Amino acid sequence: MQNADIVWRKVCYVKLLKHSAAMIKKTFRNYMMLSITVFLTFTFLLGFLIYTDSGIYNKYKELMGNDYKIILSHNGMDSDSGNKINILTSRLEEMGDTHFYYIKKTLARDTYGNQCHVQILPNYVWAVFEYGNVGVERVEMNGEKSFTLQQGEALVSDRMYENLKKSFDREPEISMVFEKEGNNKKIYKFNIVGTYTPKQYENTQETGVEDPIYISGVGIDDSEYEIHNYQTVIRTDKPSLVINCLKSMNMSIMNVMDEQNNAIKEENIVIRNKYIIAAVLFVILGINLYSAFSNALNERKYEIGIKRAIGAGKKDIMMQFLTEGIIVMGINIFLSIVVSINIFVIYKAIMFYAKDYRYVICLSGQSVILYAVLTLSISALFSTLFAYKCTRAVSYTHLRAHET
Repeated sequence: MQNADIVWRKVCYVKLLKHSAAMIKKTFRNYMMLSITVFLTFTFLLGFLIYTDSGIYNKYKELMGNDYKIILSHNGMDSDSGNKINILTSRLEEMGDTHFYYIKKTLARDTYGNQCHVQILPNYVWAVFEYGNVGVERVEMNGEKSFTLQQGEALVSDRMYENLKKSFDREPEISMVFEKEGNNKKIYKFNIVGTYTPKQYENTQETGVEDPIYISGVGIDDSEYEIHNYQTVIRTDKPSLVINCLKSMNMSIMNVMDEQNNAIKEENIVIRNKYIIAAVLFVILGINLYSAFSNALNERKYEIGIKRAIGAGKKDIMMQFLTEGIIVMGINIFLSIVVSINIFVIYKAIMFYAKDYRYVICLSGQSVILYAVLTLSISALFSTLFAYKCTRAVSYTHLRAHET
C-alpha cells in the first residue's frame, strides 16, 4: 500500500511537470519580460564575480606564492655605497637564520649597439627576485624550478631569445660590451642557457631589448664596468630585525610580507564590493520580478478562474504556478551560466593571442556560494510569492469580465 502511494505521488509530480512545461510554452509571451530580466541580471552578476575574482587572482598570484621571508633592498651608487655594503654584509652575517646575496645592476651594449639592462649574479643564488608592478616578483627560468648560472652563461627573456634566433642558424648566443670611463671596452660572450617570461609586457618593446639580461659574474672584474646599483636579496626568519637594520642605514626596503598584507587588504575590499553589488542587484531584481510576475498573473487570471470553476483547489493552483516559476527561473539561471562562461572563454582566447599566456579565468568558492545563495533564494522567494498571489486571484469576477 505504501509503495503504491509513492508510485502515485511520482505520477502526479510527472503530470504536474509536464502540464507546467506545456503552460509555459503556451503562455511564453507572458514570461518574456520576466525571462529577459532574470537572464540579464544573473548574467551580469556572474560575469562581475568572474571578472573581479580573475582580476585579483592574476594581479597577485605571483606575489602570494612568494616566500614571505624575502626582503629586497636597492642601493644606489654614491661615494658612501661601498662602505654601506660592507657594513650591511657584516650585520647580516651576524644574524642567525639569514641568507643573502647581491645582484649588481649595470648597462651594457650588445653587438648590435642596443643598450641592455644587465643583472650580474654571484656564483650561486637560491632564487632571483625583482620589484614589479604589484610588488616583489620571482624571476623563474621557463621549464625549471630554479636556476644557477655558470661562468659564460646568460638568461634572457623569451621574446629576446626569439628575436636573436632570427640572426643565428644554431642556438643563439649574446655578446655584451662593457665599458667604464678611463678603461678600454671589454667584450664577453655568453651562451644562452634559458629564458624567462617578463611579468609585464606593456612597458617594454616587442623585441625584448629592454628586458633585463641575467649573466654570471664569475670571471668579470668589477673594475671593467659601472655599477649603477646593488640589489640585496635577503631571506630571513627574523624580518623585523633585518628591516630595522635597513632602516637604520637609510636603505630602501621591499618586504614580501608587507606586500602580501596589502594584497589581502585589497582582496577584502573586493569581497566587500561584491556583497554590496549583490545586495543592490537583489533589490533591483526583486522590484523587476515583482512587476514581471504581476503582469504574468494579470494575463493568467481568466485561466485561473476556469480551473477554480471546474474544481481545482488553491493547493493545485499554487503547485502549478510554483512549478512554472521554478522552471522559468531555473532555465534562465542555466542560460546565464552558459553565456557568462562562454564570454570569458572568448576573453581568455583574446588574452592568449595578446601574448598574456598566464592569464587565468577563475571563480572563488566564496563567489560560487554567493551566486548560488542569491539565485536560489530569489527563485524560491518570488516563485512562491507568484504562486501564492495566483491563489488569491478573484476568479469569478475575471470570468465575467472575460465573457463580456
